[in-house]
Amino acid sequence: MASTTRQHLINALANELEKNGVQVTHLETGGAPQMFDEKYRRLPKPPSIDGQVPDLRGVDKTGVIHLGEAETTASGSESQLLAFAHRVMPGTDAPVPLHVIVPFEYTESIKNTMRRIGLGSQIGSRIRVWFA
Repeated sequence: MASTTRQHLINALANELEKNGVQVTHLETGGAPQMFDEKYRRLPKPPSIDGQVPDLRGVDKTGVIHLGEAETTASGSESQLLAFAHRVMPGTDAPVPLHVIVPFEYTESIKNTMRRIGLGSQIGSRIRVWFA
């Protein structure tokens, strides 16, 4: 089961994305749907991408898929970040936006991790870092 902190972060990211026009269609509840807002409790688990499952998947009004990942630390997630950051929309070359949410105190650390693994140039454009 996912940690309470991780579940809180996923729920917070889902709420923020919906405020920004992204309809959440898939959510990883970590076996504890009661930790999430009612509207997210029965959503299916996101599909696997390169053997990794994102915490959240959604779509905006233009049909662009968005992926979300919650990190409770600033390290240990490199393979997931790389798998999700290099996705393109099916049948196109259009990038899939990646949203990463971390506790406030890890905001700069996760950005540094992304820079170290070659994703730094995508922060602020294709990758958005959120904090709670």
